[in-house]
Amino acid sequence: MFAPKAIGKQNMKILVISEIIPKPDFSSGDRRFLGILKILASKHDVSFCIPNHQPWLKPEETKKYINHIKSLNIRFLPLNESWFGKTIKEESYDIGFFEFFWAAEKYMISFIKHQPRAVVIVDSVDFHFAREETQYKLGQISRRKVKRTKKRECAVYHLADITIAVSKQDRDHLVEKEGVENVSLIPNVVSTVKRIDKVREPSLLFIGCYAWPPNVDGMLWFTKEIWPLVLAKKKDVKLLIVGSQPTKEIKELATMQGVQVKGYVPETTPFLESAALSIAPLRYGGGMKGKVNEALAFGLPVVSTSIGAQGFEAENGVHMFIADSPEDFADAVLKLLNNVDLQKKMGLAGQQLNEKLCSPALVEKNIDELLKMCNDLRNKPKVHPKFQYILKVRINNFLQQNLWRFVD
Repeated sequence: MFAPKAIGKQNMKILVISEIIPKPDFSSGDRRFLGILKILASKHDVSFCIPNHQPWLKPEETKKYINHIKSLNIRFLPLNESWFGKTIKEESYDIGFFEFFWAAEKYMISFIKHQPRAVVIVDSVDFHFAREETQYKLGQISRRKVKRTKKRECAVYHLADITIAVSKQDRDHLVEKEGVENVSLIPNVVSTVKRIDKVREPSLLFIGCYAWPPNVDGMLWFTKEIWPLVLAKKKDVKLLIVGSQPTKEIKELATMQGVQVKGYVPETTPFLESAALSIAPLRYGGGMKGKVNEALAFGLPVVSTSIGAQGFEAENGVHMFIADSPEDFADAVLKLLNNVDLQKKMGLAGQQLNEKLCSPALVEKNIDELLKMCNDLRNKPKVHPKFQYILKVRINNFLQQNLWRFVD
């Protein structure tokens, strides 16, 4: 039996592997990722590795986002695969932290081979197979695609030492239904902002990146099915569509009465401080929605579908309104637009809920518990790393070879 030497409480050496450079001004998921890295780097030695080039980013954008990572006291490795191979062969790490299952799927086996004593963590961000399951129910993708994603994703989580879930709902699903061990909870990292008390214009706010299909689908559904019901009873209402990479379909919504498509903005604060309420009309998705977090953090009342409210354990009518039919959604929107006192009351209740779930102090505590779990796993007697690696490779190869059964 092999019992490795214990890691000290401080100065763990962590290699973070991702396939994309996080862009916090484009994506709430990237803001969460960087929030986690900031906490890790405040106490430990963190290196960031992207084993591929980023051809979709302009050189000045690449430099901007890399410099942001470096400003967190994180070592950024050169953007190519050879550096990943060189690093894991020549250096010794306590933890390998993989962002998204597909990055782990591609690079985890090589990491285990050269870093057999390291603890492997995979941050799910959200469960992709669960999101695809809701998309399948809308008739947008095939059942086979959902099955294939689930096989791939769960194979990674079973191979990892620890899987991170973003919500209690996701964690319970992985443990109870998929049999994954050692699931840690790290939600979105969102600081509370004092709600500004002022008379707000009758406006609805939706913030999202439109390279993400659920946001496009949600806005198209809202403007087609719900917006006319709202306009019929409140002619002066406005809908502000904010966020990066608006598609042609999203841009065309600006021709509708009361709709303004703002596109990318460097700062969302002015909109969050002036809108009457935020909407999250999402019909499929997973994890915890950053747009909902952001609105709640500012004390802005939210009207959401059940999908948008995932992970918050919110009480309908108290912390936010949750409605899945066009009629119920429109009624909730109108109820808030017509009652300033309710706007404030619900906004503050939602803010308190968000603070309870996602404050930086709480997330830091969760990360400390995660690292303690890493320490415990390294001190627990287990199969010698060489044999563990061979076993994991064989399991991985078997799973990959049988994925063809689930391909369209």
